[in-house]
Amino acid sequence: QEYRDLMIAMDALDNPQIVGPYPLFGWEGLPNIMCIPEGFAASLRNTSKILMTAHSNNCDIFNVEMAKAAGAETIVGPNPSPPLTYGEEAIEALYRAVANDCPLRFGYTGEVMGATSPATIAGTAVTGSATAMAGIVLAQLLKPGTRISIGGWAFPQNMRSGLIIFGSIE
Repeated sequence: QEYRDLMIAMDALDNPQIVGPYPLFGWEGLPNIMCIPEGFAASLRNTSKILMTAHSNNCDIFNVEMAKAAGAETIVGPNPSPPLTYGEEAIEALYRAVANDCPLRFGYTGEVMGATSPATIAGTAVTGSATAMAGIVLAQLLKPGTRISIGGWAFPQNMRSGLIIFGSIE
């Protein structure tokens, strides 16, 4: 109910214009493999915003079909595996998105500054951009004119513990 209320409230706002497939976890009595599709379905039922889907466990297959059935559009984010790598699941999601004429969102790369990317913000921006560029080039080779957006985030690493630090304290 809380998520439904959140989607209804977000739908009434001018911004954001894109909604992600949340919540990704925390569904009571639901197997983890179904969390992203259930979040996507809940969003689809309660907002007119453009929806984004992740590709974990190939859930993009189902989410794209749900969006088509509802007459909605979804953006697929074939997330890479830093540094400078895309896993098989992400590449398969990219191919499926292009085949279904879905726009792609590159940049949720999740670099960890000092671990999977350089420790500096500038170095991380370079490697994150290069990683996104590889996906963009592949998408355009498969189907020139594929719609693309780019952005990203990185996490600083706590050099004492090795854990990532959320909240963009950098």
